[in-house]
Amino acid sequence: MEKEIVDVWLYNKMKKYDFPNPSKLAKELCGIDGMPEPTVQINISKYADTKMSYLLSYPEEARQSLRKFIPYFEEFDDKTYFSVFDREFFRVIQ
Repeated sequence: MEKEIVDVWLYNKMKKYDFPNPSKLAKELCGIDGMPEPTVQINISKYADTKMSYLLSYPEEARQSLRKFIPYFEEFDDKTYFSVFDREFFRVIQ
């Protein structure tokens, strides 16, 4: 998803306005190759109905953006969707 959203979608969006590649600049500035690897994963199955309610509560314009990060969430009920995408990943910073 990182490559699709940051390296492709954001790059093309910025190129349209003649801006430099923001992903490339950030990687050079921070001395990194990409997003940090997650160190924690949390099963969110028991929060499926609540999470789906929040996702569907956004106005259409916001959901257009969400679709890039959370594909097809509007196509399925909460139990089905979050039985497949049942984890969220985070990196703990100390």
